[in-house]
Amino acid sequence: MTQLLTLAVLFASACVAVAQIPQSEWVNLTQNPDWDRRPAWSPDQSSIAFVRDNGDGMDLMVMATDGTDLRRLTDGSNYLFSPSWFPDSQTILYDVEHMGFFRIHTEGGSPEPLSQPAGRPYSHPALSPDGRRVAYHRHPSGGDDPRIFVADLDGSNDVKVTDGGRGDQFVTWSPDGSAVAFQRHQPDDGLGTGIYAVNIDGSGLHRVSPDTMHSLEPAWSPDGSRIAFVGKTGPSFELFVIDVEGTDLMQLTDSPVAPSLPAWSPDGRKLAFTTYGLGRIDIDVDIWVIDVARILGLDSEDGSSVSAVGWGQVKQRAKGRPR
Repeated sequence: MTQLLTLAVLFASACVAVAQIPQSEWVNLTQNPDWDRRPAWSPDQSSIAFVRDNGDGMDLMVMATDGTDLRRLTDGSNYLFSPSWFPDSQTILYDVEHMGFFRIHTEGGSPEPLSQPAGRPYSHPALSPDGRRVAYHRHPSGGDDPRIFVADLDGSNDVKVTDGGRGDQFVTWSPDGSAVAFQRHQPDDGLGTGIYAVNIDGSGLHRVSPDTMHSLEPAWSPDGSRIAFVGKTGPSFELFVIDVEGTDLMQLTDSPVAPSLPAWSPDGRKLAFTTYGLGRIDIDVDIWVIDVARILGLDSEDGSSVSAVGWGQVKQRAKGRPR
């Protein structure tokens, strides 16, 4: 694919298309009293990894994509975050609080610590699509405002990708590995929290989500054309998708359970996510899946699959001011 974000991106109006998926069509995969969050699909689409929090510790879990064959990979003695799959669909990278990045095989064995990038604290790693580099956020000088960095797995070639704002985190890779999207907090500019994208060399930075929308937790689609994220235009957070050039904003959910942390299936036809419930004690924090193929136009009227559009074929359709 061609290098991302080389053109000036024109921002669309904040008009939202509503194509909601009824909650009756959501599939709950975990249905557990513990807190299940941070879903991540394996590249071969056979498994979903996630983090289970029982209140005393966290475990890295793996299950089949229908919720069966549930396995615990860690011993629950540490707080851990952000599972990210290697391309072999058998190994997972994750972050242990105050200890750094580890990888573990899904068939068992001891976690293997990875060489750490210089500087601390760092958190929430995301593997590049080829499994050779890791993007993460770090506080550059021990300050309060994290930035996005990219490094090789052995900790070398550590490069700061972003600067500015009041906090960059929740990074996600483009499918060709040339760019990342992330969540940025910018209260000083009156923009709140939004979704931004940038080439890994630091060029082409722009805001993807509308200026008026509080938006966070991006997930780049496997075909490179869209970003799913959590946004708020009313009383609760919902799932949205938007084209990477900032057009065609679409709301996917309308529910009081506050969907969070979306993750695409490798074929781009489903989204897994967590529900937080906004403090409601009658709603468990579980892993759910919704089918987005029909709403996103991935199926033709006869039910056959429609080829996805890659980034290199996306055209700028938006009208407005350059960013």
